[in-house]
Amino acid sequence: MMRSWWWSISQTLARPWMLWSIFVAVTLLASLGLGLLSYHAMHLSRVRQIAEASKELQQNVRVALWRLDSRLGPFIATANDHRPPLMADHDPTYIRCRFLIANAVAIAGPTAQPGRSSGAKGKSSASVPRYQSRDAITAPDGRLDPELNRGEAFAELRARVPAPQMMQAAQQWMPNEIASLVAQPSADSNQLELQNRNSLVQQQFALNQFAQAAQQNVAGPVPQTENQISIRPIWIDAELFVLRTRLDGQIEGAWLDWPRLRNSMMDDIADLIPQATFAPLPTPQTADPEFALAAIPAQISVPLPADTSTSWSPTDTSLCFAWSAWAVTILIAALALGRLIAISERRAAFVSAVTHELRTPLTTFRLYSDLLARDIVSDPDQRRDYLQTLCREADRLSHLVDNVLRYSKLQHTAPHACTQLVDVDTWISRITPRLASRLAEVQLTLVTEFDSGSQVRMDDQAIEQAVFNLVDNAAKYAADADDRRVHFSAKRRAGTFVLTVADHGPGIPHALTGTLFQPFTKSSDVAAETASGVGLGLSLVKQIATALGGTVTHRPTSGGGATLQIQLPQHGSHR
Repeated sequence: MMRSWWWSISQTLARPWMLWSIFVAVTLLASLGLGLLSYHAMHLSRVRQIAEASKELQQNVRVALWRLDSRLGPFIATANDHRPPLMADHDPTYIRCRFLIANAVAIAGPTAQPGRSSGAKGKSSASVPRYQSRDAITAPDGRLDPELNRGEAFAELRARVPAPQMMQAAQQWMPNEIASLVAQPSADSNQLELQNRNSLVQQQFALNQFAQAAQQNVAGPVPQTENQISIRPIWIDAELFVLRTRLDGQIEGAWLDWPRLRNSMMDDIADLIPQATFAPLPTPQTADPEFALAAIPAQISVPLPADTSTSWSPTDTSLCFAWSAWAVTILIAALALGRLIAISERRAAFVSAVTHELRTPLTTFRLYSDLLARDIVSDPDQRRDYLQTLCREADRLSHLVDNVLRYSKLQHTAPHACTQLVDVDTWISRITPRLASRLAEVQLTLVTEFDSGSQVRMDDQAIEQAVFNLVDNAAKYAADADDRRVHFSAKRRAGTFVLTVADHGPGIPHALTGTLFQPFTKSSDVAAETASGVGLGLSLVKQIATALGGTVTHRPTSGGGATLQIQLPQHGSHR
C-alpha cells in the first residue's frame, strides 16, 4: 500500500507541469523570505544611520556648548566693566548700553558721572529705583570717550523697561537660576555636562567678583553672602541683560545686543552645526540640560538629523549583490530544470521509439524462426525469402544498436578524431555496395559522383556510418518519390571535403528544421506513423562531423526533396 502510494506521488511529480509548479512555488516563497529579510535589513540600516547621525549631532552639540560657554563666560563676567569685554577681537558692539540702578539716585543724562546725585532731588526719591548711565566715561585726560557714549540706547532702555521693573526682575532671578538648576548632583550625562560647564562659567564670575571687590577697597576676603558681588544674565521683554550687584546695594547692568550676539554665536559653531539657532529661556524650568547654555539663559536649537533614506549604504550594496545572485540562481535553475525536463522527455521518447523499433524485427524473428524450426516451410524459394528477411531485420537491429552505442560513446567521452589519410576511390568502392543495398530494399537507385584519384584525411569508419545514416534516412522518407534516384557525391572544395546526399522525396518541413539534429525527437506514436527509426540518425551525423571539426547543413533539393551536406576541413595538400 505504501509503495503504491509513493509510486503514485513520484509519477505525479515526474510530470513537467508539476515540476514547474513546484519550482515556481519554491521560488516565490524563497523570494518572499529574501524580500522580508531585505526589508528588515534596510530598516535596521536606516535605524542605525539615524542613530549614528543623532550620536554625531549630540557630540557636536556638546562640543558647541563647551565652545560657546568658554567664550561667553569671560564676556558675561566683564560685560559691566569699564574696560572692553573679553570677547573675540575685543568687539564692544555686543553691548548696547551700560546703566546703574540705585535706590536713591536721580536720573542722570549721558554725561553724568557714576555715584553723583542732585542733593534734595535725590532725597525726595530715595525709595524709587532709578537708572543712571555708565557709558559716558571720561578718559584719563578728562574728555568723554565718544566710542562708549551710547545715549540713544540708554534713552530707549528707560522707555522700554522702567527701573522698578528691572529691579523686580533682578530680584526674581537671584540667585543665579542656571546655577541653581544644576546645583544637585545627577548621574545623567547631559546634566553632568551642564554642571561642568556651569562650574567653568562660575569661575569666571568669581574672578570678576574678586576684581570688583579689590576696586571697591574691600579689605580681607570677599564675604560669601547673598549680598556679595554677583553676576546674573536675565531676560526682560525678550531682551538680554547682564546684572551685577555691588556690595553697596547698587545694581550695575549691561543691555546686550542679542541679535548680533546670537549671529556671532551661530558663526562660532557653523562648522559643527550649520543650521543651529538659539532660543531664550525665560524660566529655568524650560531648560533642557542637553542643549542649555551655562553662561546665559538660552539653549541651542538644532535641526533633526538629515533623512538618510535616499542615501546608499553598504547594506544596500550587499542586498543588491544578494538579489542579483538570487536572480542569476533562479535563471540558471530554470534553464537547468528546463533542460532536465527536455532531456527526460527525449529519453522517454527514445525508449518508446526503441521499443517500437525492436518490437517489429523481434516479432519477425520469432515468427520466421519458429516456422523454419518446425519445417513448416518446405518450398526452397520461400525458405530463402524468409532467411533474407531475417538477415535484413538483423542488419536493421545492428544498425540501430551501432547508432545508439556510438552516440552514447560520443556523449560520455571527449571527442577524439582518429583521422588518417584515406584514398577516396578505395573508400567509395568499399561503402557503395552497402549504400546501394539499403536503397534497393525500397527500389531506389544510388547515383555516385566523386573526385577520382584524390586522398583526404578523415575517420573513414565514422564517416561511413554518417553517410549510411544519411542514405538510410533518404531510403525511409523518399521511398514513394517519383524520381527514384538518390545522389551521393564526395568532392574537394577550397580546403574542405564535402559529402552530399540528396533525394527527391517530400523534403523536410520548415517547422522541423529547428529540431532536425536533436536526439530522441521521435516518440512511439510518431515512429508508428512515419518511417522507422528512433530519431537518432541525424543527431549522430552532427556529432561525428563536430568531432572531426566539420559541419552538417540542410537545404531543399531543386525540384523537391532534401539535401544534407557534411563538410570536413582539410589541412595541407593532398592529391
